[in-house]
Amino acid sequence: MIETIRLSLFIASIATVATFILGILFAEITTRKKTVWMNILEFIILFPLAIPPTVMGFYTITVLGNNGLFAKFFNISPNILFTPTANIIVGIIASLPIMYRAIRISFDSISTDIIDATKLDTSSPFCILMNIKIPLAYKGILAGILLSFLRVLGEFGASLMVSGNIKGYTQTIPISIWEAVMNNDLYLANIQTMFLIILSFSMLIIVNLVSSNKEQMTFQNIKMPKFTIFTKLKVGRNI
Repeated sequence: MIETIRLSLFIASIATVATFILGILFAEITTRKKTVWMNILEFIILFPLAIPPTVMGFYTITVLGNNGLFAKFFNISPNILFTPTANIIVGIIASLPIMYRAIRISFDSISTDIIDATKLDTSSPFCILMNIKIPLAYKGILAGILLSFLRVLGEFGASLMVSGNIKGYTQTIPISIWEAVMNNDLYLANIQTMFLIILSFSMLIIVNLVSSNKEQMTFQNIKMPKFTIFTKLKVGRNI
């Protein structure tokens, strides 16, 4: 059981880091450029929320299987199925919509006056993202990280399809609970279920506390960062 918990936390952590990077990237792109193509991109990102996990698992196999589209197009066999990598990929696909929406909403809540003021300092878009947007949107980003982590940790249907149920290698907590119930081992199922409930409840409390203050980010109600990562941007008080 300890090995299963350790593996599940490892998979959830790696997937969440990847999802965070992709969420920041896609949120920045769709926020900066509002076109038809950006709407299509957003639709693709959010689509996994609207389909059952088994459908997502099926198409993951269709694309990444040894005889899938990826193998036929590049003429190589990825050998990803039934490995922890498959768990991570499915976790990224499943949790990316949650991370993206949390970050996108936080970016949209930043006053355009702040962004326009930083542009007067001839700052690059990357510096604005790292020094202004991310520090000001930290509440939404933190909420997205925690919720995405929980989403990956609770993934069952798609993970079972693409990675199977190999103890100590691909078996995650939800799959282990399912196996314990099938074997009528209710004691083991209860222990792992309570672990997930306590962890999820604790993280949801943190998310609720972080997200409790939803004021719009403007010059009047926001404290500018005391330091920046690459360069200090001086923003005038009166625009």
